[in-house]
Amino acid sequence: RQPRGKQRPRVVGKFAVSNLERTVVPAGATGSHITKFPDLLQWLADHAHHRCKADVDFPNGAIPSRALSLARRVVETRRNGIWCIPSSDYKKIARETDPRYEKGTDQLHQHTQLLQSWGLLHHHFRHLHLKRTIILDVPWVLKVLATLSCCIPIDSGNDLLTSYDRNEGLSQYSLSSPSVVQFGESLPFFVSDVREKDPKGLMSLGILMMDTLQVLLMKLTQEKSYEAGDIEPVLELLESYDMIIRGSRLRPTWGSYFPVEDVPTVEDLAEGLPPGRVHDEEDEEDELPESFYLMPACFQAQAPVALTLHVPPLLFGPSYKFQLNMVPTHFFPRFVSRVSRYADQLYLGPATLSNPDGESFTEAGYGSNTAISGALWCSCVWIISSSESRALVRMVNNSMYITFHDHAGDQVFHEGLRDVVHCLVAESPGAQCQELILCRPSHGSTEEVWVEKTANLNSIERTLEKEQQALRTARGAPPPMEDRMADGPIPLIRPQDQPFDAAEVLEKLRTDCVVSDDVLGRVQSALELIEMGREIEDRDVGVDLEGKGMDFLVDALAFSKLV
Repeated sequence: RQPRGKQRPRVVGKFAVSNLERTVVPAGATGSHITKFPDLLQWLADHAHHRCKADVDFPNGAIPSRALSLARRVVETRRNGIWCIPSSDYKKIARETDPRYEKGTDQLHQHTQLLQSWGLLHHHFRHLHLKRTIILDVPWVLKVLATLSCCIPIDSGNDLLTSYDRNEGLSQYSLSSPSVVQFGESLPFFVSDVREKDPKGLMSLGILMMDTLQVLLMKLTQEKSYEAGDIEPVLELLESYDMIIRGSRLRPTWGSYFPVEDVPTVEDLAEGLPPGRVHDEEDEEDELPESFYLMPACFQAQAPVALTLHVPPLLFGPSYKFQLNMVPTHFFPRFVSRVSRYADQLYLGPATLSNPDGESFTEAGYGSNTAISGALWCSCVWIISSSESRALVRMVNNSMYITFHDHAGDQVFHEGLRDVVHCLVAESPGAQCQELILCRPSHGSTEEVWVEKTANLNSIERTLEKEQQALRTARGAPPPMEDRMADGPIPLIRPQDQPFDAAEVLEKLRTDCVVSDDVLGRVQSALELIEMGREIEDRDVGVDLEGKGMDFLVDALAFSKLV
């Protein structure tokens, strides 16, 4: 108790917020008699009692017996060593528990949320992938997520385990740091073993080598009686939670397949095939295992302004802007992880791959002993969907910009990227997001303006509609997305046959940025390849060459600096 009366907390204002309608309740409704904290606590208790009596799902707070029976079945299933089940199996268990669950999924969803509030299970029904899974062993899954969260740097640039020197670009483990001393025994992994496997501290930079992951997850896999080194189920879980990316999705820098001291010529770029995994369903059985994973939440580097300034004007495709009132936690890292499940490759910065044992890169994968180094971008990604479709995505403060570079007019690719953003916003209740498209006011106009497509992607109506479909199984194709502009503004899509002057682009680059001669030489080779691709009559060959040229241009500009 505070002995000084003036320093005791006081009630200085009264208001309430409805989480259901997202509205502020008038001050009079909170009780004009509230002057002290005991009055406030009594009002909250009375309000909770009133809401309990008026609860539509559970009148007077009575819990249906079938919900208790379902809870017992969930506990029995978890005791058998099963930590997650598909939603279809969960609905089957519910129907076996009580036939009344066959009438629909609405009541089952209500009862599922009740069991979730008890901590018996977890159903992330707003998540695009996790809505098909019911987590039964919630504490174990939370420990898995907490283990990876220990690797994510905090605001100071240091994570729980390492100290990062921004000047030297190195991370070093500190077993005597206050956090390790305080939490070392309770951590779900052995810090000393992790340091031995990852002496350079790559983990804090978002690079997770497989041998490091096996040590990191050893305790957790032993709890589930997995065989030594069998961490694939855990990695699939982390992928579903949008925390990690398969290493085979990474597009490395030019130095991984051209000698560092050489500047590749146009012929080298035209003939050279970058290393990576060929995503062919027929060859899935022949794919090599992943040698490393990436965690975008740990990326710390910024993309050069030269790239974000000079690349968008060269792209022909629509440009979208998603403006958020507040950015959900790890919004862009989750976007990158989600997109990696569908894209062919992602360029995330000048990352260099090497094989210390002299193994050569193959089209089947990077090899089991691949080493990776380099700073990866935390707010920019170059997405390669196919030889004809690409996109540049940037996060600037509270806005995400998507600019497409598409020769084929691939609407599936366009709508797919937009849908990823829509889903991530929907998974963050309370966040408001406005979608805009870059347009010109009329034909012949050179002015560029952002025109609103959707006022709020996460309105209360959309949120309630999504909750009503929590446990429903999708049948057939989803309804087409409304994508029509009102009469007036015209979406800005640059023509594919627009004049391209490589010398002009190069001169602007010299003016805006400080670039070394070798970087300038790579940029010039990439621009010449783009120009060659646009002039070739065989459009299939030309599109392929221009796409490679754009990839190498992005890679070359990644090494530029500010003026």
